Amino acid sequence: GRRINGLESNHQRVVVACSALKRNYRSILRAYSPNAFVVCLDSSLAVVQARVDARKHEFMSSSLLASQYAIFEPLEDDERGMRIGVDLGPRDIVGKILAEVRWPDNESHLDGERNS
Repeated sequence: GRRINGLESNHQRVVVACSALKRNYRSILRAYSPNAFVVCLDSSLAVVQARVDARKHEFMSSSLLASQYAIFEPLEDDERGMRIGVDLGPRDIVGKILAEVRWPDNESHLDGERNS
C-alpha cells in the first residue's frame, strides 16, 4: 500500500493485480489509494477451474478455487469499480476497463495507451 501511495504522490498511475476477495481487503488498499478502481473478473467456477487446470504453473492449484469463490464479496454500490465477464478476450476486457475508469485528472487512459 505504501508503494502505491508513493507512486500516486508522484502523479504516476498504478495498476495492481491481486485477489482482494473481501471488501475489507479492498478497504485496506483504498486506505492507501482512495481513488482505487477495482475490476472484478467475473466467471463461473467451472470456467475458471478449466482455465487454471489447463495452465502449466505452480502458482495456484485449482483445488483452492472453491474456497475463494465461497469467500468472495462482490463489489458494493459504494465501491469504485466494475465487474466484467472473462468470456471476452484480453484486449476487449482492457478496452472496457479503460472506457470505465476515470483517473483523478479525468483522463480515461493509461500513459501511452488510448482507446481506439
